[in-house]
Amino acid sequence: RQLVDGPALERVFTVLSARERLTHEEALVIRRSAALNGIELQLADDCEQGESANPRLAGLQDLTATLHEQHVAAARGQALPLDATASTVARTLPLLAADPAALLSIARDHEVDQFTVGHSARVAVLAMLVVKGLGMPRETQHLVGTCGLLHDIGKARIPDDILFKRSRLSTEEWAWMAEHPRLGAEILLQDPDVPKEAVGVAFGHHLRPNGRGYPRN
Repeated sequence: RQLVDGPALERVFTVLSARERLTHEEALVIRRSAALNGIELQLADDCEQGESANPRLAGLQDLTATLHEQHVAAARGQALPLDATASTVARTLPLLAADPAALLSIARDHEVDQFTVGHSARVAVLAMLVVKGLGMPRETQHLVGTCGLLHDIGKARIPDDILFKRSRLSTEEWAWMAEHPRLGAEILLQDPDVPKEAVGVAFGHHLRPNGRGYPRN
């Protein structure tokens, strides 16, 4: 067991208070959110036990679990689970084809962590929807989904007290936060199997055409 900070508990209560019933699959999604480490949810006997699992919810669960593994590995300086990432994206693509609005709705309603895991999962889903809508081939959809999952991996190197701070960041704290694109690119460059496009997305996703942005304007 480990201590859980107040903001994490507040996020749990926010989710639980928004619904009368919680399915087994929904509980798993919440538990696997990276912002909720150390929290265990136990369902009451009269709650649904998910005998007929929702495949779209399972797809989101795959995304969040893979993202959690990525961030843990990056924070510890270990190799990223790229094979798991590729497999997860491949499994998600058919779900987008079947019912993209439903998958995106689940990602919006049932993900707790707004800053890392949940955000990256939503970026990946939205990005794959865009390239699918443009008629791009499956290989491109796969690549873009992978880039979406990896784009914020640098936040794994940002101290939690800065990453999850609820109030305005100080100048020094913001300087730390603004380095997450550079840190992400450095993490990805350590593995020769990471697509070069993912490195570019990690480094450049806060840069702007007008010359503004970070980590370097």
